[in-house]
Amino acid sequence: MSYKRLNSDLIDLIDLRNELYEMAFNDPKYDDLEDELHDFEDTFNRRYQELIEPILIRIHKKLTPEIPHLIPTAYVGNHYEYLSETDTYETDGTSGVVLENGQGHNFRLTFIPNPTRLLLTSSRDMQVVWNENQPDEAIK
Repeated sequence: MSYKRLNSDLIDLIDLRNELYEMAFNDPKYDDLEDELHDFEDTFNRRYQELIEPILIRIHKKLTPEIPHLIPTAYVGNHYEYLSETDTYETDGTSGVVLENGQGHNFRLTFIPNPTRLLLTSSRDMQVVWNENQPDEAIK
């Protein structure tokens, strides 16, 4: 499985979530798009579970050993902003999986594309803890 395909599918997933995020609940297309999103999430999880799970296990062991990892799509935000001038994506800091360390500090772990990476954010800091260009063992 290639990280290039993971990145492409992550962008497709983000596009679907962004579209649904912007749509009103009473839009006649809402239910169909929600079904399409859920089907794509199921496919994404099946396709990338083996690739992503070992990375998530190592990150959780290092940061919050008492909190188990979740399915890959749990770490994908509900809304991203695409910045075309840099071909990057940003979230508002309220997306991803909430983790709490032993000292009561909350963090969020979120997938970001271009390149595919896991971003750890808190109210004070932002850090890439894994990206597709580093070896799996090099969890920060």
